[in-house]
Amino acid sequence: MPKTVAWVVGLLFVLAACSAASINVSKEDRDFAERFVTLLKAKEYDQIDPLLDPRVKTATLRDAMDQAAGLFPSEPPLNIQLINLNKFFVKSVSGVSKEHVSLEFQYHFSTTWLLIDIGFSKQNASILVDQFHISPLPDSLENINRFTLAGKEPAFYVFLGLTALVPLFIVITAIICTLTTMRRRKWLWLLFILFGIGQLSLNWTNGSLYVTPTFVQLLGAGWSQSGLYGPIMLHFSVPLGAIIFVVLRRRLDRRNIEATPRAVSFQPPPDWK
Repeated sequence: MPKTVAWVVGLLFVLAACSAASINVSKEDRDFAERFVTLLKAKEYDQIDPLLDPRVKTATLRDAMDQAAGLFPSEPPLNIQLINLNKFFVKSVSGVSKEHVSLEFQYHFSTTWLLIDIGFSKQNASILVDQFHISPLPDSLENINRFTLAGKEPAFYVFLGLTALVPLFIVITAIICTLTTMRRRKWLWLLFILFGIGQLSLNWTNGSLYVTPTFVQLLGAGWSQSGLYGPIMLHFSVPLGAIIFVVLRRRLDRRNIEATPRAVSFQPPPDWK
């Protein structure tokens, strides 16, 4: 059984490996974001001002930029890595649409790591920054969010086991359903069995739990990761269809129905003496 669980977990990770694909961003967007960070590090506020969305130009903006600039070491970064990208389009009431881009960078210095998130809107030839966040890290996100079993509490192992066993249970039940002789609607039962209901998610890095009651998940389990080095999220759902089928299987099997003896009754005719 432990080997089977390990194989199923490995299969889940292989199937979801596409979630950690490389990030494709235009050179224009990346150059703009890195130039903004360079200007902030150098406290070139006069050059930063025309790049800011008017909505973020508050009375506390200068203090916030001073604090952000103070987090940068004086040395140049050893490495700059783009680790996440979010892009969507916004359409105003007037019908004017603009593109919003959010880039997340990991800056590596000899003495520290910095996580930098910058968001900006693009409309025609105008690019304006409307969000910026910077926070120091004790290590690279690759190491912080690395999947490991070392040092985890028993609850993590229980959750990992359920993430492996739920799809295994669903697959076995689907095979049994396929081999079961049923009068009708077998394909509906197979659909019901193959999907889990609801979703419970675990952040493998910090142990946070998230519940999504209205969710349907194929094979009832999986994992996901935001960007290149985001925290790994394990998910599993309740295999409701598989459970109901197992409980009702004997009643659904046509062979059992046909083998059940039928009741026989005899009543004498009215004039029988």
